[in-house]
Amino acid sequence: MTHPQIAVLMLMDEHRDKPMSLISREVGLERSSFTRAADQLVKGGYVERKVSTKDRRVVFIIFTEKGNSTVKMIKNDWERYFKSLTAHLEAGEKKEFFNAVNTVSLYMNKIMVETYQQG
Repeated sequence: MTHPQIAVLMLMDEHRDKPMSLISREVGLERSSFTRAADQLVKGGYVERKVSTKDRRVVFIIFTEKGNSTVKMIKNDWERYFKSLTAHLEAGEKKEFFNAVNTVSLYMNKIMVETYQQG
């Protein structure tokens, strides 16, 4: 799995139960780029597409067991990694660190989306 695929998978996780078109708008990906990423994740067995029973134009992304376990593994890995980074910090320093990480994360998501759109 590539870094952009991981990024899109994690973005999909944050926006579960929303149609693909809404997710792509919310994360700033062009529909074609998002569709390409979804295609790769479907081929990899991480997600499935589900067409709305109310409106066939609306498509949802449903996580497979493989996708759910992969997201869980990624989150656990990040949690262990950040705990190891902050084990020696005091409570106030940890709060400051995580605020900084959240800010960096927002910018990294934007960069990864832009990078994915370019190629």
